[in-house]
Amino acid sequence: MIFNFTIIIPHYNIPGLLIRCVNSIPIREDIQVIVVDDGSIEGENYPRNYKELTRPYLEYYHYDQHINAGYARNVGLKHAKGKWLIFADADDFFTDEFLHILDEHLNAEEDILFFKSTSCYSNDLSKKTDRAELQNSFINDLLSSKGGSEENIRLYYVSPWGKFIKKKLVDEYQIKFAEVEYANDIYFSVMTGLKADKIMCFDELLYVITYRPGSLTSKRFKSAKELRTRIEVLFQAQKIITDSGYKLEVQPATIYLPQAVATNPIVFWEYWNKLSSSGLTKKNAFINIVSKRRWLVKSVFVLMFILTSPLSLFSRFMKQDVGICSRINY
Repeated sequence: MIFNFTIIIPHYNIPGLLIRCVNSIPIREDIQVIVVDDGSIEGENYPRNYKELTRPYLEYYHYDQHINAGYARNVGLKHAKGKWLIFADADDFFTDEFLHILDEHLNAEEDILFFKSTSCYSNDLSKKTDRAELQNSFINDLLSSKGGSEENIRLYYVSPWGKFIKKKLVDEYQIKFAEVEYANDIYFSVMTGLKADKIMCFDELLYVITYRPGSLTSKRFKSAKELRTRIEVLFQAQKIITDSGYKLEVQPATIYLPQAVATNPIVFWEYWNKLSSSGLTKKNAFINIVSKRRWLVKSVFVLMFILTSPLSLFSRFMKQDVGICSRINY
């Protein structure tokens, strides 16, 4: 069967919210819905327990072992047949305008279409959050009378949702998600942004991002493993961008360093000494760190300690090889 749209939804242990997401998608013969269950408890029984997962044109894939959302999204890509790829998180959903937007932009010539999102608490949809502000600001810049640069939205809109992406673009360059626990979508988003010939932004509300206690987003920067993974993914993205000839004012690999300073100085020190290998400067990193006001107090104290301590005190951390990159399957 030929589909115009494929919607890919990775899922893990939140079936009630998954059903909310699925119900926001119209049932139509040109819309392929792919749900990939990432090893949920009793996930193999979901199609029997939830009739919504047996609706027409929906494909449900389950595997027993919990891996990560990047792997699940790649499974979805293997089965995708639509002209356009659309991604959703299981705890988010589409707006009432979704069907109209699908029909209006089906025949667009661009490789990526960007749409606005809104954000709220998952358990109280009337309570708004600011999770969509950055992505919406990129769109507003391009739609303004002055006309902003495409660079920001191509390289810094690193979430997969809120977009229509041509499947032929992904197929041509064999773009996949990094199969890591955190920040798996950065490589995919940067690569599609770099490789897209034409893009377009629209002042239309496509998607609702939700905030949910217990989600990966709500528990950010709680462990050294998470920080290392997130920062290492950004270093990889930085290399890809600079190798493509971009000279950036904001360097992605420094984005999480303020959090590392405040929450795990050892992790910070590891990456502080890797900056030059990724074409970065410590001056740029320092400016980025102190510009994050909510981390400023802790950052200043930690940096003072680092800069005034004997170098030998940190030599064993400088020599440490984290090795996370070897587990990122591009």
